[in-house]
Amino acid sequence: MRKTFDKQFGFSPISFLLPEEAGALEAYMEQHPKFTFICKPNSGKGGEGIFLIDKFKSIPKNLWSDHHSDLLV
Repeated sequence: MRKTFDKQFGFSPISFLLPEEAGALEAYMEQHPKFTFICKPNSGKGGEGIFLIDKFKSIPKNLWSDHHSDLLV
């Protein structure tokens, strides 16, 4: 939402949906090497499966490489 409506949703963090936005996430992470990112699997609920990353290559590829399981970062 922030990418489309920055003025209305400027309070929310930038997010990326994998696998569709993997390239954009990788570029953003390279530009901001000191940031830590929260990853939330689509199948998780109530905080289940959430983990932190600081490098793109730290994301387990099996969580987002197949189009049946999206990952929100």
